[in-house]
Amino acid sequence: MKVVQADRCTSQLKQKAVKKEFEEQYQKDPKTKEFTVADLFDNDAERCPLTTCELLEKTCTTKATDGLFQIAGASPWKITAQLDQVYGYDKTFCVKCSNQYKDSKSSTVHSATTLVNFKQISVCANAWTQKDPSTIQDKLVMSQPFQEVERMKLGDPFNTYFHTTNSDQCEYTSCKLKTADCVSDYDHLHSKEPNESKTIEMLDRKPYTLEAVVRNPKGYKAEFCVECSNAY
Repeated sequence: MKVVQADRCTSQLKQKAVKKEFEEQYQKDPKTKEFTVADLFDNDAERCPLTTCELLEKTCTTKATDGLFQIAGASPWKITAQLDQVYGYDKTFCVKCSNQYKDSKSSTVHSATTLVNFKQISVCANAWTQKDPSTIQDKLVMSQPFQEVERMKLGDPFNTYFHTTNSDQCEYTSCKLKTADCVSDYDHLHSKEPNESKTIEMLDRKPYTLEAVVRNPKGYKAEFCVECSNAY
């Protein structure tokens, strides 16, 4: 007769039922977020202490190398995540922990893995805001008489309509003309006549200057939305 008593520690270590997800804002002081493996695993730390923990890529097979996360070499196995990345990041990584107890069937040291998703929001995510309409005055609602010059510059969007707290690091990357509800691409033509001039146009590269026709004897009314992005 062979009697095998399974070591209770081989069943104690397991990932928590709810996987851990973090979403943190950019910050410089302190510049890291700290948590421990106790936030990730269920385990009897007193009777079945962990002996090793490591950070791996999300496949749980190779060591993590991006440098955004670090893990201490001893209990309580503190993990630190960087919060000072200007452009932010959204990473999933694997944490693998083991104790000294072997599985009675395979004779391998018992271990458990879990995936952690960590997102640090870019400082650029809220770097641009619309200017107060009262400071823009007639730049939002313009009434121009017929003129001999064909077109008139309305300025570039970011000097005219938007305000930023961080133009050096969070430079805008694209601008588009949209319909007044900011949903669809703007239809430049104010009539369907084939030779009709475009009323409002935007340069397709920086500084995305806006121009309006001011030599149209019929006159026109154009309502549009300017949508710009810094890609963060």
